[in-house]
This record gives sequence, C-alpha cells and structure tokens, in this order.
Amino acid sequence: KKQKEGRKSLFELQLEEYEKSTSILDLFQERLEELSSKIMAMNDSPIIFIIDELDRCLPSYTLKFLERVKHIVNVPGVIFIIAYDKEQLSNSLKVLFGQSLDGNAYLQKMIDYEFELPIERSTSYFMRIFDRVLLAKGKSIADLDGRNNRQFYFIFLTRLFGLTLRDQEYIIKVIVSLAN
Repeated sequence: KKQKEGRKSLFELQLEEYEKSTSILDLFQERLEELSSKIMAMNDSPIIFIIDELDRCLPSYTLKFLERVKHIVNVPGVIFIIAYDKEQLSNSLKVLFGQSLDGNAYLQKMIDYEFELPIERSTSYFMRIFDRVLLAKGKSIADLDGRNNRQFYFIFLTRLFGLTLRDQEYIIKVIVSLAN
C-alpha cells in the first residue's frame, strides 16, 4: 500500500526518535565533560556517582544502565561506583542472554575495577542495628522484656532461617515497634 502523503512510516518515526536521543546523549556528555573539567581545574577531584542496589532493578534496565555507563558516559574525571550483589546481577543478565552466559565474564567487561566488601557476621550486625533502633527510641534491649538473652534467640533464628541482613533489620524494627 502506498503511504499517504505527509504521513511518516514507522521506520522514519523510529529513526527520528533515535536521532533525538542520540543528540540528547551527545549534549549530556558534552555538558558532563565541561563540568568535570571545571571541577578538576578547581580542586583536582573527580565527579563521583554512587549507584546502589543495581542488582534489584529489572534485568533490561540493569543492562541498559551498564552499557550507557561503560560506552556513553565514559568521561574523564567522572567515576561511577556501583554496588551490587554479583551473583544476583549475573543471574539477571542470564535472563536476557540465556543460562549459558558466564555472568562474571560479562561483568568483567563492563566493570573496570571490582572490590568485594567483607560480609558482616550476623551477630555483630544484629547488635549494631538493634542498638541503633533502640537508641533512636531512647531504650535498651533490657527495656523490652527485662532479659538480655533475646538477642541470642534472634541470632539463632536468623541462622536457622537464613535471613539476610535486610530481613534482620526489618524484623528488628517490627519488634521494637510492637514493644512500644
């Protein structure tokens, strides 16, 4: 069928959209380079972006983000620090590329430097978080029920059920709220 005069094809519309997004990204990169140069000249410090929990995003968003940071926003004087669970992020990439993907090898191509943070033992984490939550409410662990052994039961249960540190923090907040 012939196109009606004055109407654009789907391809033409998509091409225009691509050209707009490319020019916006080019402009963003130019501005970021200018800003980075000014900051480096003023105090010899890079611009640092901290991205946390990238592994909790949808796989397609995660991949787009990594690709843009690696290939598009590769600007001198700009550093991205990305915090993520490597195993979870690797699994997300497998959703997009298939189970045969070596997620670690793929991430090594995208991430320039990798640092692994030590895993905090749940005992010390529990004590620190519980104290922080209780102190914010002006209480101590003994105020909850007069016994200090509650922490040991909680630690036992976290190990028994394999609770993550995030789960533990949530449960502590619920316990303190219920005790009030």
